[in-house]
Amino acid sequence: MAQRQQPSTSVKHQNFVKEPMGNKPVDHLPGIGQVTSARMNERNITQASQVYGKYLVENRNHAAFENWMKNDFNVSSKRAGQCLNAVDSYYKQFN
Repeated sequence: MAQRQQPSTSVKHQNFVKEPMGNKPVDHLPGIGQVTSARMNERNITQASQVYGKYLVENRNHAAFENWMKNDFNVSSKRAGQCLNAVDSYYKQFN
């Protein structure tokens, strides 16, 4: 039986998960660029740790987190998935 391949990750993803997030701005998260960052900043979400906190508040429920990203910040499914993969990888790396 063939092993399932892990999804490839971007350099942004690798950089995000390789060290504690500290005070990293929200746009350091994969899937969050300037437009989404501005939308988040308007709602006082300025740090990656706040997005990670939402992931934890949702009890690591992938669908709920992605729906939050899509519904509240109008991001595509692809970008919501990139952000989800990063916070999930971060959780696995540091918890």
